[in-house]
Amino acid sequence: MTSITNTEQVSTFTIVRDILLTDSTLNAKFSSKDYYEIEPKVKSVGQSNFNGYPFILIEIPVTEDIDNFLGDVLTIEEEFIIPITLTVEYDARSKVRSFSNAILTTLRAASSTFRANGYEFKRTNLVTPPEVTSIAQKDVVVTEFELVLRGEVVT
Repeated sequence: MTSITNTEQVSTFTIVRDILLTDSTLNAKFSSKDYYEIEPKVKSVGQSNFNGYPFILIEIPVTEDIDNFLGDVLTIEEEFIIPITLTVEYDARSKVRSFSNAILTTLRAASSTFRANGYEFKRTNLVTPPEVTSIAQKDVVVTEFELVLRGEVVT
C-alpha cells in the first residue's frame, strides 16, 4: 500500500467523483458540475457556484489527529471517513432509492481504483436515511452516506 500524503487525502473528492461518474444511473442525472467538495450556497441557481438540484456533496475525509511520537517518523494505518450527501428536490423523491443504491454499489465495486490511489476500501454506510428538510425555503430530500477507506500515513 502506498503512503497517503495530505495532497492525496484532499484529492479523494476527485477520485470518488470520477468513480460515481462511471455509473449509468448517476451519469444520466449528474454531470461533473453536480458534485461539490464544499457545500454550495443554495440561494438561487446561477448565483455563486450552485448549479441546482440534485447534487452530491463529497467532503474531505475525516481522520483522527496524528501526532509525531518523540519526533520519530512512523508509518501507521489510518481510516479515512468520507461523508457523502445526496440532495434532491422533493418532487424527485421517487429517485432517491435508485440514486442511493447506485452510489453504494458503485463505490463497493471500485476497490481496484481505490487501491491504485493508495487506499483500501473498507465499507460504505448509510448514515441518515432519506429525510425531507427545507433548504433556502425549498423542500428537498437529503440522504447521507459515508465511505470508509484505509491507508498508510507517514507521521
